[in-house]
Amino acid sequence: HVSTNFVLRFLSRRRECTQIQHEMDVKQHMFSPVVSLHVDSPPHKPSLTSSYVHGTSSVSLLPLTVSQCLDTTVQRWPDREAVVCLQDGIRKTFAQLQHDVDKAASGLLALGLKRGDRLGVWGPNTYEWILFQFATAKAGIILVSLNPAYEAEEVEFTLQKVCCNAVVCPSQFKSQKFCEILRQVCPEVDTAPVGMIKSSRLPDLRVIIVTDSRQPGMLHLEDVMQAGEARHHKELMNLQSKLSFDDPINIQFTSGTTGSPKGATLSHHNIVNNAYFLGLRTGFDWRVRVCVSVPMYHCFGFVAGGMSMAIYGITLVFPSPSFNSRASLEAIQRESCNFVYGTPTMYTDMLSQQHLHKYDLSSLEAGKRFKHMMNMLLVNPDTGEIVPLGATGELMIRGSCVMHGYWDDPEKTKEAISTDRWYQTGDIASLNSLGYCRIEGRIKDMIIRGGENIYPAEIEQFLYKHPKVQEVQVVGVKDERLGEQVCACIRLKAGQTSSAEQIRAFCKGQISRFKIPQYVMFVDSYPMTASGKVGNVCFNVNTPINNCHTVYVCDYYELKLICLSRLRRTN
Repeated sequence: HVSTNFVLRFLSRRRECTQIQHEMDVKQHMFSPVVSLHVDSPPHKPSLTSSYVHGTSSVSLLPLTVSQCLDTTVQRWPDREAVVCLQDGIRKTFAQLQHDVDKAASGLLALGLKRGDRLGVWGPNTYEWILFQFATAKAGIILVSLNPAYEAEEVEFTLQKVCCNAVVCPSQFKSQKFCEILRQVCPEVDTAPVGMIKSSRLPDLRVIIVTDSRQPGMLHLEDVMQAGEARHHKELMNLQSKLSFDDPINIQFTSGTTGSPKGATLSHHNIVNNAYFLGLRTGFDWRVRVCVSVPMYHCFGFVAGGMSMAIYGITLVFPSPSFNSRASLEAIQRESCNFVYGTPTMYTDMLSQQHLHKYDLSSLEAGKRFKHMMNMLLVNPDTGEIVPLGATGELMIRGSCVMHGYWDDPEKTKEAISTDRWYQTGDIASLNSLGYCRIEGRIKDMIIRGGENIYPAEIEQFLYKHPKVQEVQVVGVKDERLGEQVCACIRLKAGQTSSAEQIRAFCKGQISRFKIPQYVMFVDSYPMTASGKVGNVCFNVNTPINNCHTVYVCDYYELKLICLSRLRRTN
């Protein structure tokens, strides 16, 4: 009787559990279109039902500061090469780099700089960039990345915006005279005691550190390296236990294409985990040698370069202070680099070198598509409505990659990041049922011709099929009747000729008639930004974009796509 009662109770309980599970499944089906995809095992069959996905992973985020990452790598590979600057003849092992970092960080404390202060690094790719990337992080000082192409008005604005306390720069590089520009915005420097600047236009600026020469009122780098005493080194060591991985550590300024530049504020957590997962996806280990052709002031060089070095023990090879295609090829050959960083235009220039076949590039490894998820969403910017799967919308992301906000600009931060931490990227994208996100273009670059939405990247990709086309940028041109017309700015391959009629004939029957360029211009080169991207071309219209591409997204991020019914097409 007891046994029978137990069996009946068990079966009854089992039916209850089955019913509860069924109800849960129904509710999940009715109310939860979100699919969680495990990033370590990408799906092989359709699994998404809407343009909203978040990723899970068995790999934990790193709860470390920048300096903790470097310390760990130094302990593992003290004698391994960390940095190679070919033009300056500099080679540093990890142990040597850490020695320099500790001296520089102690020197900054000796100058009176403290945790939370801002220090701007302004200049091309040199060893000093890497040095101060880690010295500021160790001292808890926020590094402000300054575009080396800034002129007086731009550098004054950025230094004022973040209340910069110190600046590190060379005296000059090519035609850019950094110290001379600083004297324009801070004339008091010539008469001020060294390290005690009092500027009316830059009231927070106290110190200017010059890396390559002695200048009136400014400190030489060697002065900083020798300034730290035993007490400052002790202060530095004690500070390490007080630093938090949530502390802001870097300010990256936007390009200012939609107004004044904004200072995107990044924490240790942002930068460390960005580099960490990038390295996992690309297979970084201590044997990797990277040719760094991209600028360090940009996130590409700062994170994928400097931070990846600190986490994975890779070697960074700098071919030249600014991009030089021949120098990059020589660096790959001489240093047996197996990775190379660059923008599409940089790669095009390298491949266009007349004697490309003479370089031994056999050390380079072929790339592969990323196959991991982040959290993403496509929704209507006004209503929050998620667009159907496969439809285009504005890409929004959420996760450890999202900045704290724009420095001292709560209004702009509110515009960019929602209260629930979704960041509006401004990218036009689509999401398929396997979780692959396709970047179609930029909202501000989209051409609206007679009510039709046209994505420049789509036309660019098609025109690359033309056997004579080396490079192409598609932009919108104002038109009184249709609003905008399509213009293709084409760089032909060496020795080739073509005409607008031939280009349009190539398009006819292959792409929709309204996408065929009304205007075709042939150019010898494009204006380039300091980060190696193509700048504004033709008719002073919106900045064109590089080729659209497909990516698979990464751990612990969310993504969604929002409807493009009301686009923010600001200039």
